[in-house]
Amino acid sequence: NDNVSENIHLEDGQICEVYRSYFHPNYIHPNLRLFIMDDKIPTILSKEIDLAFSLFFLDSKAAANKIRIAVELLLDELGVDKFFINSKDKEVSLRLHQRIDKLSKINNDLADLLYAIKFIGNASSHIGEITRLDLLDAFDILNEALEISIVKSRNAVYSVAKEINKKKDPRSK
Repeated sequence: NDNVSENIHLEDGQICEVYRSYFHPNYIHPNLRLFIMDDKIPTILSKEIDLAFSLFFLDSKAAANKIRIAVELLLDELGVDKFFINSKDKEVSLRLHQRIDKLSKINNDLADLLYAIKFIGNASSHIGEITRLDLLDAFDILNEALEISIVKSRNAVYSVAKEINKKKDPRSK
């Protein structure tokens, strides 16, 4: 809630002070969907994205982490390996970056989008703020990643993803 006062000049020359209150939502139920999810998107993935949508006004960092989890689920859906066998014949989990590296050998454009979301998600795990604009970038990029990988269409968020990848940080940093 922000309270603002301003002076308004009336026609008769008098000045009138007006007070206004601006309110900012913390939570909206049912949550807003910041993009339309196609029916082709698997339920486990759409539920995680819905959780991110629900956190948009409440907790930007938590929302960014949910988007990062959605990337992991998308990689699962695309069949990208989660594990590898090390030299000691032990199964070892691949980090998200390593999984995206594997995807880049098959689809570099999609990998670029997922790296950008990963960098925003990483920034959300550290001290500092993730802005709503950063979240909107992540949602736009995720939407495009879903479109080209599951729905099979393309959009124009590649320049935003490339800028985030170059900085290895959200655009607001």
